[in-house]
Formats: sequence, structure tokens, C-alpha cells
Amino acid sequence: MKTTTDIDGNVYNTVKIGNQIWMAENLKVTRYNDGIKIGRHKWIYPGTRGKYGRLYDFHAVDTGKLAPKGWHVPSDKEWDELIKFLGGPDVAGKKLKEEDFKALMSGYRFYNGNFNYMDTYAYFWSSPETTSYYAWGRLLDYDNSEVTRYFSTKDYGFSVRCIKN
Repeated sequence: MKTTTDIDGNVYNTVKIGNQIWMAENLKVTRYNDGIKIGRHKWIYPGTRGKYGRLYDFHAVDTGKLAPKGWHVPSDKEWDELIKFLGGPDVAGKKLKEEDFKALMSGYRFYNGNFNYMDTYAYFWSSPETTSYYAWGRLLDYDNSEVTRYFSTKDYGFSVRCIKN
């Protein structure tokens, strides 16, 4: 399995799915790819950082500097391509939870700081923003095989999976 490394030295397994190369783990970086520390309200981790990665608000995603160099936060269209390759939104969630992609149910961080739905749901940001207040992402449920297109306020903390440029 191939790997990539972020600016903090975290090493991530990667996986090729269709024509795309994805990180097979949630991002856990604490600095943007230009070396500037991500503000403490922009990221936080639930439980064990190594297992779930960190949760980032969309303001961190929107900088365009969250992913390691040569990688980026996937667009809504790139998520659609992945889901289509895996058989569509009704079944792709099951495949994304399997060994290669390892989508873990890391829940989300509410804007007031509370963590919700850990071990039940996984929320992932996509880019770019939807409106000045909302952004798109994807939602996976532990109990079913669906992937849902989901929009949220930008202040929530979601997981990030990166895709190779």
C-alpha cells in the first residue's frame, strides 16, 4: 500500500478507487501545508486522535491549505465520482467502511463544542462552499450502506479525507 505524509509527519495509507487516489485515513494535521498552525477553533479531535483523525470546521477547509501538498479536499463532484464508481449512493457507504477506505464513525463537533454521534455517523467535508453559511459534505451511517449528500453550517467540525491532485 502506498502512503503520503503531511507537514506534521503523520503518514497516511492511500488507496486507488476507480481513477482517483484517496487517503485511506482521516486527516489529523495541526498545521496548514504552509506551516502556519491551524487555529484552535478550526480543529479538534474526538477520542483517540490516531483512530478518528481530527475534526475541522469548514473555515479550515476553505483556506485551500489543509491538505498536504499534492492533495486537496475533494469537491462535491469528486465525491460523486467515487460514489458512482462504488455502485451509487445506496450501496457505496458499505464499501467505504471496508478495509481499503476505512471510513470510521467519528461523529461531528457541534459549533458549541459538543461532540455528537461518535461511533454512529461519519461526516466528511467537500469543497467548495455552497453558500456563505453552508457547505456540502457526505454522511455515512454505521447501520446502513448509504452515502448521503449533506450540507451543514461551516462552524461544525467534520472529518476530512483528501484526494490526490
